[in-house]
Amino acid sequence: MKTILITLSLLLLSINSVFSQNFEGGILCGLNSSQVDGDYYSGYNKFGVSLGFYTYTPLSDLFDFQLEIKYMGKGAKSTKSTDYTCQLNYIEIPLLLRLNSNSKAKVEFGTGLGYLFSNTFINSYGEEMTSSKFHKVDWSGVAGLNYPLTDQLFVNMRLSYSLISIRNRIYHYDDFKYTGVYNNVLTVSLYYKFSSGR
Repeated sequence: MKTILITLSLLLLSINSVFSQNFEGGILCGLNSSQVDGDYYSGYNKFGVSLGFYTYTPLSDLFDFQLEIKYMGKGAKSTKSTDYTCQLNYIEIPLLLRLNSNSKAKVEFGTGLGYLFSNTFINSYGEEMTSSKFHKVDWSGVAGLNYPLTDQLFVNMRLSYSLISIRNRIYHYDDFKYTGVYNNVLTVSLYYKFSSGR
């Protein structure tokens, strides 16, 4: 998995370098607050990090296209007396359109594909385990707001939600319901844009 991440990162940097006349990009880091819709618990109580790279290019006067490659820590956690933690580790590639308006804040929307490379959870009985019932691919819808702090530093607030269930349907009692199971993630990130030299 480390090899895949390094390869994707180098590919993104290569694209940014080759098309430097039209593409710009940089690095990002953020904090995720997440829950899993479809378990018996609620609240954005599971915290994780978001780390990666991004690049973007103008498509028109109205829209920019942005591509990201990043690690995303998702999952769920109970704050009640029961001991329940679900940790889901993804490599994610969001594809976004950013709307250019007269205001400083830029609205963005799009989709993301995530690859689940590891997961663990402690169930309500206190048993720690790895589940093979989670799907390897998480397809999500994404919407957010991007605001510049300086010419090179931006703050981003984003919501992502799974469009398809991330786990197989359950036919016996455990910490998940019989219906679909979906990642529900709020993220606040800082984006640093590399100087283009222009």
